[in-house]
Amino acid sequence: MFNTVFLDIDNTLLDFDKCAKDSIKKACEYFSLGYSEKLFREFIKTNDMLWSMIEKRTLNKDELHKIRFDLVFKDAEINFDGQTFEKKFREFLRESHEKVDGADELLSYLVEKYRR
Repeated sequence: MFNTVFLDIDNTLLDFDKCAKDSIKKACEYFSLGYSEKLFREFIKTNDMLWSMIEKRTLNKDELHKIRFDLVFKDAEINFDGQTFEKKFREFLRESHEKVDGADELLSYLVEKYRR
């Protein structure tokens, strides 16, 4: 019998895609850059590729933070400093809290069965 459960927060409790999209929109507004769905699609494609590299241990998170938006902006044909954008994006992302459907119910169920 298990007495402790560990959960990954991204797309288990919080909807990472919604949080990321909202954070990109806010950062674009902050820097007076135009937001587009193309930009978000480029972010998802690039982010997935980079996290795959992290899982294979060919990249680390610090390196991801240095290159992610430079790659996104290159593919989206936006001339802006990716590292500057990355810092503001992560600031907004830390403030995000869009839950996935069922997150509250899952936590209510687990809190009764496992230690906190």
